[in-house]
Amino acid sequence: MAFEWTGNSSVYFAGGIQLLQRKDTTIILPTVLSVISGIGVPGNLVLLIVILYGFRTGSISEARALLASLCVTDLLILTVSVPVRAITYHTRTWMLGDIACRTSEWFQHGCLAAKNFNLASISIARDHPPSCQTQGAKYQARRAVCTTVFCWIVALVFPIPELMFSNMQSRENLCLCVCEIPRKYLGFISLFSKIFPISAYTIPILIAFVSYTRTIFYAKSSTATLTSSPAQHQVRRRALLLLSLTMAHALLELPHWAIWAWVRHNPRANFQPPPTLFIIAQVCVYLSSAWSPAILLTAHGTLKDDLSLACTVFSCHDSNSESESNEPQEPVRNERGTRMILINLPVDSRSLPVELQGVCTDECGRLLPDLQQFWTGRQSTLVLQDHDPLPWERLSETTATL
Repeated sequence: MAFEWTGNSSVYFAGGIQLLQRKDTTIILPTVLSVISGIGVPGNLVLLIVILYGFRTGSISEARALLASLCVTDLLILTVSVPVRAITYHTRTWMLGDIACRTSEWFQHGCLAAKNFNLASISIARDHPPSCQTQGAKYQARRAVCTTVFCWIVALVFPIPELMFSNMQSRENLCLCVCEIPRKYLGFISLFSKIFPISAYTIPILIAFVSYTRTIFYAKSSTATLTSSPAQHQVRRRALLLLSLTMAHALLELPHWAIWAWVRHNPRANFQPPPTLFIIAQVCVYLSSAWSPAILLTAHGTLKDDLSLACTVFSCHDSNSESESNEPQEPVRNERGTRMILINLPVDSRSLPVELQGVCTDECGRLLPDLQQFWTGRQSTLVLQDHDPLPWERLSETTATL
């Protein structure tokens, strides 16, 4: 938003609007931004953990790796850009230093551009799965890394003009972070205000829309023929989900990019957007980074299954760690010298032979309820060697020890 125009330069606020008149905004805006960050950061962390857990279990694909990159981008926006805006709105001045002033707008728009590039890359990877399936996991991982690095390099190069023109100024004993455009660069900034939104926002969203639409119609046409399969239904459903997610991101980012281009296109115009509209546009951008994990973890079939599996394994790990405290006891002998065995079967039944573990245990490695009830009455019980219910435990012992 332009707050001053002189004959030699045009000045915009950077890092958030400063010098706000209403004092209630110093509490309301930081609170809203803190709530958004407090919801979005844990959600994106859970989503990232689920994706990484899928890599560990063998669910490796280029699109899934790019989803992890998208999740990291949202985390950077919520953990770096949101606190900067919250502090700026609370103090109504700039208190974060010159380096943060020069890099705040550049970093935020670089993350937004990388986010849109990742959305387009995910749609292309999802739109052409055969080229990825014919190659190995290493090829997919290498291709995903190359795509992510290329997206970030391009995304961080585009907003370099904001890095060049941002600086700190003192106005009425107050420090302000502004983006000052000299008059000789106004024509360049006017052209930049058109190229940057088209390249970093419009083109990636159009690519994603076309890719997902083609995938949906191809799956729909295949469903109408005899060659349809459950996998094609799943592909269509996943494409619909990702298309909806991409369009929601596009709608939430549209006000921000429109206002950004509007202000820089003609800084000498008398009518400028009000600060309220500018703040609402920024809040919508941060909301787009906070709500997507909930949609993916509840509607994306593979991610939802990975989340359930990760929770199951985590709960089983806790139960197994408790059962490890039950140490097996040593055999004893009675007065006649007959070997007695103390039965104390652990709940995870790891003493069972391999061929019986899949039959007598559940997915967590614990005994089935009926077997566990059977062994309850025999725990800590002395039995004769000839009536040992666990003979396989003595197969490795020699005749001398027996």
